[in-house]
Formats: sequence, structure tokens, C-alpha cells
Amino acid sequence: MGPIFAHGNSRKRSAIIVNNNKIDAIVIRQVSDEDATLIELSYSGLNFYGASLYFPTDREIERDIESLEEIIQLTKGKGLLLSIGSNSRSKLWYDTITNQWGKFLQDFIITRDLLLMNVETSIPTFETIRGRSWIDLTLCNSILAQKTSGWTCGDEESCADRKIIFFNFVAERSNGNAVHYPGKRYLTKTGDWGSL
Repeated sequence: MGPIFAHGNSRKRSAIIVNNNKIDAIVIRQVSDEDATLIELSYSGLNFYGASLYFPTDREIERDIESLEEIIQLTKGKGLLLSIGSNSRSKLWYDTITNQWGKFLQDFIITRDLLLMNVETSIPTFETIRGRSWIDLTLCNSILAQKTSGWTCGDEESCADRKIIFFNFVAERSNGNAVHYPGKRYLTKTGDWGSL
């Protein structure tokens, strides 16, 4: 396993693991905390940002949206991939209902021109004996959206109540050769652990 990027002094509910030693990564501390991790990644001449965010149910979603907005502003003009444990339900991301948080978040996604990578699946991203839902999101800005494909939610055990989300990332380098890198997103009981 590669380096783990996390920030903050309290219990961490967001982190990113980079499991490819050919990828250079650095944490952007000015917008990272226990529930938000932003890293800048460089791979074969390609630079982009990846973020893992966790929106806890015990605080208003507006604070998490402010963190998300800071990340979007800081990364403006660069590729951005977001993994969000949103705890928000919306039919837009194929959940069975839309709740108030879901309405708020879907409006934000649309107004910020973010693109949802989730595809419809019968496998929920979150499941316990109390219920199941599709509350975990993978979003990209327009710079990375066409390079991200193959989003699936696995049904194998993940040692948590969240499922493992898989996607592919393909980028063309300047010499025309394609670089393929399969990404995985792991979620644990204490929050999001993204893996690039």
C-alpha cells in the first residue's frame, strides 16, 4: 500500500491512498481537514487534483458545500475528481428517494457544472441492517469527465457499511499514447478513504 494522505487533528473521516508509486502526490493543506482531503497529482506529465470528502449527518450541509466550493475555486482550470460520502439522497444519483440534503447538493452540482460519474446499479453504495441507499458520489469537472469511465459499485465485502467503488481513468499524453489507470475508492466505517 502507498502513502496515506489525511489532515487535521481529530478523528479523520477522509483520506486518500495513492497506491501507484509512479504517481507524485502532495496534500493541499489549506483546504484539507478531518472531513476533506485534497491532493495534487502528477502522472506522466499530467497534473490534476483529487479530493475525498465526507459530509457527516450531525452538521448542516452548508458547511460541507462551502468546503467543496473552496476546493473548486482553488483547482479552477485544472482537472478535478471528487469522491464524496455525501449522506445525501437523490434520484439524480439513482437513489430511490430525494431528501432535503439531496436537493441542496444536486442544485450545487448543476450550478457548478460538475458531472456525475455514478451509473445506475442495483447495488447500493451504503448498506446496513437498518437500510440501504446510494449516497456516495464520484464527480468530475469537465476537464476530467471524458477521461473517467467504467464507474461500478462492487458487491464484495469492504469491512464497512460502504461498498467499494471502481472507475477507470484514461489520459492521453502529448506523444499520443494512452495511459490507463484503474482507480478504486474505498469507504470505511469512519468515513471516506479514496484511492487513486
